[in-house]
Amino acid sequence: MSNQLPPFHAFKPDDQSPIVVIVALNFIVISLLVTFIRAVIAFQRRLDFQLDDAAFGVSLVFAIATSSTFYRAVPAGLGRHQDTLKDGEVATYFKARDNGDLCSLIS
Repeated sequence: MSNQLPPFHAFKPDDQSPIVVIVALNFIVISLLVTFIRAVIAFQRRLDFQLDDAAFGVSLVFAIATSSTFYRAVPAGLGRHQDTLKDGEVATYFKARDNGDLCSLIS
């Protein structure tokens, strides 16, 4: 059993980051699936590309950016207690969180 890979993210009592990773990756997959279903329905009904489709596409881009930003915030400390973070990690965490919040508002 020595050829097994280590876990993607380890769940620990003081590190809840695997929850953030799971949610972020699921949001990306669900967003892409919804977009694909919407495109298939529009194609089957032979609908033209309109303004609402463009708005939906822009929203998809920002939704993926939000999930990606929160996923990238995990190494910076998202999911851990602030007391366990170093000074540089706290600043990076807040920058990533604020960026994720901004993308979420735009989407």
